Amino acid sequence: MKDEILKQMKDWENAHRDRQKKFREEVYPAMSFDDKLIFWRKEVFQAMQFQEESGKDPYEAFSKDWLDYHLSIEPDFMKILDTIVQKLSLKADLVKSRFKTT
Repeated sequence: MKDEILKQMKDWENAHRDRQKKFREEVYPAMSFDDKLIFWRKEVFQAMQFQEESGKDPYEAFSKDWLDYHLSIEPDFMKILDTIVQKLSLKADLVKSRFKTT
């Protein structure tokens, strides 16, 4: 039973990794700027919501590592993020202060 559960978990992880790869290599590059904006706005909102639901400052969702990761996926991420900050009425200075390394 345990081996079967572990196999199912491994299969799920592999399928998830394959879906992510397909999305990043095929689906995402074909998206319009507006569709990418919708995608990233949802991602940012959920990350901040998770922080808040965990009893943390929602702005802790942002970090230098977080930014670097997103830039590796989307070279124009700063342009997208600036638009998201405006649309979600976020504090731009607080968001950007999280990207500084100490």
